[in-house]
This record gives sequence, C-alpha cells and structure tokens, in this order.
Amino acid sequence: MLKEQENKNLVNHEEYNNIFNYYHDEYTQMLKKFLERHEVKIKEDDCLIDYIVKTRFFMPKYSVYTIPITNAMYNEDVPEEMKYTLMVNSFGRVRSAFSE
Repeated sequence: MLKEQENKNLVNHEEYNNIFNYYHDEYTQMLKKFLERHEVKIKEDDCLIDYIVKTRFFMPKYSVYTIPITNAMYNEDVPEEMKYTLMVNSFGRVRSAFSE
C-alpha cells in the first residue's frame, strides 16, 4: 500500500513539474517578447527572473502582473498547490497585459 502511494505521489509530482515547466516557458517567452516590443535591451542569456526584474524596473505599471509569476515560480514559502492555482488562474490576465 505504501509503495502504491509513493508511485501516485511521484506521478503527481512529475505532472506538476510538466505543468510548471510549461508555464515557465510560456511566461519566459511572453515577457521576452513584451520587452523586445518595448525596446528594452535584453541579453541572450537572460532568463525569466531577469525579464521580471527588467519589466519592474523599466515598465513599473506592469509590476502588478509580475507578482503572480514571481510567487508561482520563485517563492519557496508558497505550497505547490497554491503555485499551481496562481499559474492557472493568473495566466489569462497576465498574457492579456503583456500582449499590449
């Protein structure tokens, strides 16, 4: 019985990782394109956290849209269930804001 529960937890964790990676890639590309459109200089080796920092610095009115990304991707105090909820529930609003 314990082995079955461990396997279920592993599957759930792998599924969560797949979902997390999907949103991480989507947010990364979304912010990169947003910054490029607004002619903010980005480097080849910039990553999602770099794009978040640049967005907050160069376009502060969009900072509010980076908060759910930061909490879902980087806040260690937020449980995985909450991170998942943040990613899913905020994605549409964040995508809409950064498509401007």
